[in-house]
Amino acid sequence: MWEAVPFGLKTVEGLLDEAPRHKGLLLAAASGFVQYGYGHVQQEADFVEAHDLARATELRTRARRLYLRALGYGWRGLEV
Repeated sequence: MWEAVPFGLKTVEGLLDEAPRHKGLLLAAASGFVQYGYGHVQQEADFVEAHDLARATELRTRARRLYLRALGYGWRGLEV
């Protein structure tokens, strides 16, 4: 299920390049990056932590970057 999400998020980002103030796209990007970051990346980090701490740390760093990306889209949406 999660395999298609990065493609969808990239599509939304591409559309935002053309319409950077579109509230619906900004909301979709913000919520999409949070959902993917938590629902897939963070959950995987929690799952592997017991047997691979380095991988869990790597995944948490990736999740943090996704959350920050979502935050950026959220702030942009509030400015519109």
